Formats: sequence, structure tokens, C-alpha cells
Amino acid sequence: MARMEHDLTKLKQGVKALNIDITDEQLKKFDKYISLLIQWNKKMNLTAIVEPEAIIVDHFLDSISILGEMNVED
Repeated sequence: MARMEHDLTKLKQGVKALNIDITDEQLKKFDKYISLLIQWNKKMNLTAIVEPEAIIVDHFLDSISILGEMNVED
């Protein structure tokens, strides 16, 4: 797996706690999303949350937490 730009430990722990499986490819996409959000937030105010760990907790895990309660197939 390619080296991630951001520490995704919180994301891995969070999805595990939510009983959600996540692939390496999905982790790479979350990593890229963090980079893009930070980059574009400098040009236009998209969010007040700009620290990678806070993005993971407040944006990603908050949004996907419902998946653990749903019967979602690929």
C-alpha cells in the first residue's frame, strides 16, 4: 500500500468500533479527500474544521456512523 499523507489511525479505529469494513483503496480515497479539503478550504471557506484528525472524527466518522446500523451490501 502506498504511503498515506495523513495519519488515518483514528479512521481505522473508528470504523472498527462501528463494525464497518474498510479497504486500503477506500483509505487512500479518504486520505486524498483530506488533502483536497484542506487545499480548497484555503481558497474558499468550505469548513472551519481543517485539522486532519478533526476532519476524520467530525466529518468522516460522524457521516459514516449510520452505516453500522444499516444492512448495506456493496
